Amino acid sequence: MNNRQTTYDSMMQRVAIHDDEDAFKYIFDDLYAPLCIYARRMVPLGVAEDIVQEVFVTLWESRKDIAIETSLKSWLLTGTRNRCLNHIKRQAVRNRYNSYAAANVDIEVRADDLLGVSELEQRLEQTLANMREEWRMAFVMSQMKHTKTADIAQHLGVSERSVERFRKKAMEVIERVLFT
Repeated sequence: MNNRQTTYDSMMQRVAIHDDEDAFKYIFDDLYAPLCIYARRMVPLGVAEDIVQEVFVTLWESRKDIAIETSLKSWLLTGTRNRCLNHIKRQAVRNRYNSYAAANVDIEVRADDLLGVSELEQRLEQTLANMREEWRMAFVMSQMKHTKTADIAQHLGVSERSVERFRKKAMEVIERVLFT
């Protein structure tokens, strides 16, 4: 572990034990911009900034109860990544629903239909959360972010054929869970 990481971890201990706002401000000031850059790889800038702020709010609100098992920086990166993926999933469901609704303008929307979309969104999120990491990444990047197979393969460090298999497996799992 490097000195900077040790500093973050010791600052977090001060935050957790003594509610040290200066230590929290040091962590925030030092890591906010890099986390925004990281989140920006997955979501638009405004959304990225909101997500990183939400991660820091969660960190502050749960400072007494939080159990960081690796390092503070890893915890923040993981929280940012997970919130970005959740945003992407929610946005994809909304986009699909909006496309469907626009194509079927004459269909009356009932409260039951909206609950169905919400339930499907929740089931999709849960399914993706329980899916193997490479399957989830291949699915999210291809279906929700419209990333090219070659770019996904490079990002995951696998062949394009593997990306196609991951995507196919993810689709099979999603179809099985959502439509049976």
